[in-house]
Amino acid sequence: MNLVRQEGVDYYFECSYKSETFGVASKNYYICHFPHQVKKEFNSPVRRVYFNSIQLLRKLLLGRGKRFQDTYDAILANSQFTQGHIGQRWGVSSSVLYPPCSLGDTQENLSNKEKKIVSVGRFEQPMPNIPHKGQHYLIEAFKELEGLHREGWELHLAGSCRSAGAEAYLSDLRALAEGLPVYFHPNMEIENLEGLLERSTLYWHAQGYGQDLERFPETHEHFGITTVEAMAAGSIPIVINSAGPKEVAEGQGGETWDSLEELRQKSLKVLELPSEELANRQQACRERASFFSEERFTERLGSLLRESSAKS
Repeated sequence: MNLVRQEGVDYYFECSYKSETFGVASKNYYICHFPHQVKKEFNSPVRRVYFNSIQLLRKLLLGRGKRFQDTYDAILANSQFTQGHIGQRWGVSSSVLYPPCSLGDTQENLSNKEKKIVSVGRFEQPMPNIPHKGQHYLIEAFKELEGLHREGWELHLAGSCRSAGAEAYLSDLRALAEGLPVYFHPNMEIENLEGLLERSTLYWHAQGYGQDLERFPETHEHFGITTVEAMAAGSIPIVINSAGPKEVAEGQGGETWDSLEELRQKSLKVLELPSEELANRQQACRERASFFSEERFTERLGSLLRESSAKS
């Protein structure tokens, strides 16, 4: 930050998760993925005194006595869900700046849809109170849909898999799905993923299921770019009834669920729709996805920058 101050930078954007960097440029903006807890808990009194002293020294030297949040001209939240928690945890107001989503060159003709349900997310070992995509829950839900199995429906799980722990979890998922029409696509190329989304009729999302939303809101999806990308491809989202996915999909062609049984029932409900109504749902999804385009992001960011400049 000394370099930023010495160079006389006009604009500084902080985008790192859990950053407590002070804004020292002429204009400073904090793009918040989700607000961390600024009051840290320490088991050792010595550690508590040490880290509190360091924090106080940083405030005096870099923030001129301010909290890091107060050195920014605007805090920009990636969703209304995140915005609410910024107010609760940091005690400051913020504006929503949805992330720009790559919507691809989706086709208007939906005749290429197949009997496929897709979910996209990293393969990682589940850990308590840590965000997780919950692919094992999706397999459990799909396992009970025997009627769909007989009709030729498939569940496709795609995502990055780049550690020994992730490989172990993927192996567990394969064992759980043994004998089922479930297909795995670890480290899938983006072109192939886009093709899979274009061919899939439904999109499932489960991050946050089984987690305590009140105590650990960070375990839920803060926004949900893959949900938007699926909607852009005309894939109807059936997503968990919380946080970003709900904000993106509810009432916009998609459905939300609170239990695995409800996930199954909502999916069957959509698949039983008359073809014309199904097509209307798909079109509604595409229109909603366009709201999160790169062009809309650029327009919104420019508006927020002009607004903050006018206040100063």
